[in-house]
Amino acid sequence: MIFYKNDTNKEKCDVCGASRYEEGGTNKVPKKVVLYQSITSSIQRLYMHEETANLMRYHASISEDQHGANGDKQSA
Repeated sequence: MIFYKNDTNKEKCDVCGASRYEEGGTNKVPKKVVLYQSITSSIQRLYMHEETANLMRYHASISEDQHGANGDKQSA
């Protein structure tokens, strides 16, 4: 369960009843933290370098005849 939006104040999982926080100690320390990184920023960083930008544009620049994914065109 992800404690997000309406669930941010909950202390236990609705499904299994497990505690949200590590036991012991005076501070509430979450058992797990989910980190999210936007794909937009990752792609922008890849396009910042000329070499990787060229590699990412490779499939758009080749013709259908050079591309092996289409398979052999056989007449029936």
